[in-house]
Amino acid sequence: MYKRLFKYLPQLLLVVIITLHTKFAVAFFWVVFHEFMHFIVSYKLNIKKEKAGIHALGAYLYLKDLDYISPNQDIIISFAGPLSNLLLAILFYFSFKHFNNEFLMLSFESNLALAFFNLLPAFPLDGSRILRAFLSKKKLYKKAYMITINCSFIISTFLFSGFIFLLFFNRINISLGLASILTFFVTVKEKERIMYIIMGDIVKKRNRFIKQKYIENKSISIHVSLSLVNVLGIMDKNKYNVFTILNDEMMVLGVLYEEDIIYGAKEYGNISIEELMTKEEFVHKFTNL
Repeated sequence: MYKRLFKYLPQLLLVVIITLHTKFAVAFFWVVFHEFMHFIVSYKLNIKKEKAGIHALGAYLYLKDLDYISPNQDIIISFAGPLSNLLLAILFYFSFKHFNNEFLMLSFESNLALAFFNLLPAFPLDGSRILRAFLSKKKLYKKAYMITINCSFIISTFLFSGFIFLLFFNRINISLGLASILTFFVTVKEKERIMYIIMGDIVKKRNRFIKQKYIENKSISIHVSLSLVNVLGIMDKNKYNVFTILNDEMMVLGVLYEEDIIYGAKEYGNISIEELMTKEEFVHKFTNL
């Protein structure tokens, strides 16, 4: 009985809070609507839902095929929630001017806050996915990820600075403090697992290729002294990578494909391309030895 009670404690807490605070009830409703819009757009793009629900702090939505979508699809899905909130904020603002209703004003404030807060380029907000997806169209995925992580750290610092600043005026904004702490710790976790994410994306690329029946190629020339981990870091998760190996004189030594890099890293660890050239399985790939 106690285990069952503990399992549903967040939902019970949510009911109590909504009952006591009308403002929270209105804000919570629009948070759920925000996630619902993500679901609607992902459904239109044939991205399957894995899990959805509500908890004491709002709502959540996990998409099953989120790792297989293109940067453009990621931007569209991520932008759906904030855009819907922004449009509703405009609607409620003009409605309030005509009807002067408390619900309309609370809805305007809630949607406006949700729209702009979620567009901040900080983890785990929608803005971080939008920025990362946009940058990955122009830059290597690892670089795009690192830029997003740095932006997230900057945002969390500004949020915490705002929380401290308000304390000097005897104003305690708990939401601002919690948001800064959450953003900081989620960003730290993202930074720690970036290489695992990149490796996972490379493996998942095969499933995306099988599903879509096509994939773009990306060709890049690299120096023979680079290590396999460094090469993994410059792989594009959305394209099939082909590497032309060059020496100091920019002479072509051979060509490696991304599966060669993955195989080499698994079998021999973080060795250099030059060391990989001497392995029996790869000697035939290098013509100018």
